[in-house]
Amino acid sequence: NFAQVRIDGRVSGDVRVYASDSDSGMSARGLEFEVDDGTGIIRIRCYEDAFDELRKARNLPGAGDHVTLIGNYQYKAKRQFVILSSSSDLRIERARPERATPLSHVSRAEEYGLPIGERLRVTGRVKSVEDGLYERTFWLTGPDGSATPVVLSRSALDAYGPSDPGAVFCRSLKPGDYVSCFGTLNMSRGREGRHWQVSPATPADLLAADEMIWKADNAGN
Repeated sequence: NFAQVRIDGRVSGDVRVYASDSDSGMSARGLEFEVDDGTGIIRIRCYEDAFDELRKARNLPGAGDHVTLIGNYQYKAKRQFVILSSSSDLRIERARPERATPLSHVSRAEEYGLPIGERLRVTGRVKSVEDGLYERTFWLTGPDGSATPVVLSRSALDAYGPSDPGAVFCRSLKPGDYVSCFGTLNMSRGREGRHWQVSPATPADLLAADEMIWKADNAGN
């Protein structure tokens, strides 16, 4: 207990940011995420000053990221976790594929051999925007009408504060807009059934696109 350890693995699931908004911006309290290194999963925690340091350095992890970190191992109440105390102790590798995957392929991921957990680049036209309690969902369509949800967690949207350019862009997206997105392929488990979806790590994973990019990225070449 209380040993210093080095963890090397992939962020599994969403990162939870515990923060509150105020007139002056965001009051940081902390974040939690889980890392899977292939042998097991452990929870990572970061509090107040350390979280504020991560946010200022724009060094916040997201779903699907590969991370290497050094932290303090603790075992309490039959639970184990690692405390991250500095931004310098966290290194993030976040893939940004150059080649786009057509949305028609994403909706049939098994048929096209797309592995779950892979980072993809997709481009779509926004069909609708849905605000949930824990996420914002952008339904993107391809030229053939195929639709895929891009699901950005509320924590990722709020992590850098309300004035962050990426967050401002994501909040401004509306039906008819074209957008490119980097995100992790995973399977939804909602009440409306199971379907493939793409999960961005941060708001910066969504970028403005146009009709020409939309057609080229969905050509299937």
